Amino acid sequence: MINGGQRVVLGAAAAMVVLISVRSIATQAGMPAPNRYFGGLVLFSLWYVLAAFSPGLGGTFAAGTVVSGLLAPYAPGGTGNSPLSQLAQLVSSISGGNTTPAAQVAPIGAA
Repeated sequence: MINGGQRVVLGAAAAMVVLISVRSIATQAGMPAPNRYFGGLVLFSLWYVLAAFSPGLGGTFAAGTVVSGLLAPYAPGGTGNSPLSQLAQLVSSISGGNTTPAAQVAPIGAA
């Protein structure tokens, strides 16, 4: 039987698959490499198992992973040595995002 936390994890995994595909297609790189999907599958499998034992915690981690994947391109650049920066780079690399620090990316509308 699937509990509420596992439903959240499944929804978050589907959202991450969409995010991976949209980012790759938006950069005109075509469909992403299968390893991006596989990396997400492994991560969300861990959250799914966690949600079986602690639904709230597993669902929260899964939702947080998607949110961090969405916000990773907009995170301020830094040295890359902080745990939060390293996690953002990991999630961004899994989701197909740009791994260039935000400080080096031109703002929207800049010529």
